[in-house]
Amino acid sequence: MSASHAAPITTITHDDALSESHGFMLGHREKAQRTLDRELKAGLPPLVALAKAGRAIRAARRAQIMHLAEMPYRTA
Repeated sequence: MSASHAAPITTITHDDALSESHGFMLGHREKAQRTLDRELKAGLPPLVALAKAGRAIRAARRAQIMHLAEMPYRTA
């Protein structure tokens, strides 16, 4: 098979993946903070407001774990 018949190769660099996971992490953290602030201003008790922001907090934590797991590959 000649090179003209080969499928095009798309390369995703480690910087792209790192930026994506970092962006996810920051986005979820910001969403959690906005949710928490909104619920506290509405007069909810702190634990209830924290529970409402819990989904975004857990998503941010998963993105942070993914981001940290990618760090060794970036330095390699």
